[in-house]
Parts: sequence; structure tokens; C-alpha cells
Amino acid sequence: MPSLHQLLAFFRRTAVYLIFCGIYLTVSTSYVSDKFGFLNAFKITLLFATIQGSIAYINIIYLVPQLLLKNKVWLFSLLCLLSIALCMPLIRLGIELFFYHQAAIYEYYTKERGFLFYFVDCSIAVAGLSAIFYVNKMVMLSQKTENIKQQQLTAELNYLKTQINPHFLFNVLNSIYALTRKKSDDAPDAILKLSKMMRYMLHECSEPKVALKNEIEYLYNYIDLERLRHHANANIIFKVVGNVNGLYIAPLILLPFVENSFKHGITTSNKDFIHIYIMIAQNQLVLTVKNSKKSALLLLNATSKHSGIGLQNVKRRLKLIYPNQHVLDIYDNTDTHEVHLKLNIRKS
Repeated sequence: MPSLHQLLAFFRRTAVYLIFCGIYLTVSTSYVSDKFGFLNAFKITLLFATIQGSIAYINIIYLVPQLLLKNKVWLFSLLCLLSIALCMPLIRLGIELFFYHQAAIYEYYTKERGFLFYFVDCSIAVAGLSAIFYVNKMVMLSQKTENIKQQQLTAELNYLKTQINPHFLFNVLNSIYALTRKKSDDAPDAILKLSKMMRYMLHECSEPKVALKNEIEYLYNYIDLERLRHHANANIIFKVVGNVNGLYIAPLILLPFVENSFKHGITTSNKDFIHIYIMIAQNQLVLTVKNSKKSALLLLNATSKHSGIGLQNVKRRLKLIYPNQHVLDIYDNTDTHEVHLKLNIRKS
């Protein structure tokens, strides 16, 4: 059973053809009726339209899809001219068969009207209908291509989300595991925060955009979990400046930058630091993440085949969701790592 979209497309195409035919019949009948009366003019126009419409239908069914849509323009043009040439003797034959007893009409269309008249008239009808079909077909193909691209984009974004969640959960579960090994009193609070984060991911992150205030609350919970498992001397700062109400953002788009700072920036040194600032002004979000770096040896030991998955994914998501609406700069210095992200965000 055809879908509503297909039915609407069919009725739209039919309406375009009927409007073209209606205009053609009206103009042709009005032009001829001054000479031979309305009834004869309508019969003559109907004869022309039947023959020309039949030839145009053959063009639409075969020549346009098989040649023109496959970029065989020269062959299409040649066969289109031949089809127009075929119209001319067929119309002359129709005039002789149906109007031989009406001298005025017979004389007008067999003697007074020559090759140029028939060629122009047939060209307008045949080429006009073919052109309408071609344009309509190209519009449909363009819409279909755009729909396919949109479906591919949605599928890729969903895939990237599924990659982000397990990566994040792996790190957080490691944090809670470390607390339980120490029999820390902070373990129950950590589990409660994780449950809130899981609820957020399950119920809200399936949407294309989420409330910015919820996304920031999610980051607060994540950073609190990281504070629990890292030594007390680590200098961890997280500040948000600006009004977040009414603004929306792609879910989990900021997390990989924060997560990466903890993954590569905290050891047991008293000099370790992570500074995270979010500023919101005039529908623009600016994220700044600066952290100390592990030594080359520790960083090498921490590296695995999964290293950098989060950052790779978030870069891809930014390109897909915010094309020409973001600026990402990453500075990998000897002792520090910095991320600066400017992101255009909108209200609901």
C-alpha cells in the first residue's frame, strides 16, 4: 500500500500535468474558435492533443528515464526530434480523415499551415510535457537523495552515541570499583550519582538536543565521581558562567573533553590540576579545559588501542551536528593539554 508521501507526490504530478493540458487546450481552442467556431475548435484541439500527448507519453515513459536521466543528451535530443517529426504527418492524416468534409478546416490545415506551424506546435506540446516530467523527476530524486543522506546521518550519529556510552561507563565503573576496594563511605553516593547519570542517558540522550542545564548537571555528577576516586590534593575546578535556561545542545557533546582531561591529567602528584570553564553568552557556549599531563612513561602505559575514541567521536559529531557552527582548538604542550571549543547553541 502506497504511503501518504507517495500519494501526495502522485497527486502533485497529476495536478501539474492537468494544469499544463488545461492551459494548452484553453489557449488552442480560443485561438481556433474565432475561425471555425467553438465546437470545431475543440475537436481540432482534441485531435492535436491526443496525438501529441501520445507521443509525449512515449517520451516520458522511455526516452526521459532511459536516456535523459542517464545523461545521454544527444541521443535523447535526436529521438525527441524524430518523435516530433512523427507527430506532424499523424496530425495531417487526422485532419484528412475527420475534417475532409469541412472545406474551410481542411484547406486551412493542409494547405495554409506548413511545416513550421506543425513543428512549433508539436515541439511545444511534446517537449513541454517531457520537460515538466524531467524537472519533476529531478526534484523527486533530489528529495530522495536528501532523505537517504538524512537517514545515514541519523544512523551515524546514533552509532557514535553507542560508542561514547560504553567508553564512559568503563571509566566510571573503574572509579566506583576503586572506592569499594578501599571500603570508602563515598561508594553509596557514587552509585547514586551514577544512577542519575544512567537515567539521563537512557531517557534524554535519545533526543537530538537536550536542555543545556541538564547536560551541565550531568557533567557536575561526572566530575564529582572523579573527585571521589582521585587524591585530595588534585586541583580540580569546574565553573559555569552565564544563563543556561532555555538553551539546548547535542547530548554528551562536552563529556569527551572533560573525560579526557581526567584520563590523561591526574596522577599522584600534588601539581596535578584540571580546570574546566563553561561560559554562555549570546547563544554561544565556550568550553575551556586545561589540565596537567602525565609523564611520557605513564602516558605510554595508559595508552591502548581504545585510546582517543572519545575525542575522535566528538570531533565527528561536531562536524555532523554543528557544521560551520563550531571552532575547536586543541593545544598539546609539553606539560599541559588545552581544549577551546566555541559552539553556537540555540533556544528551543
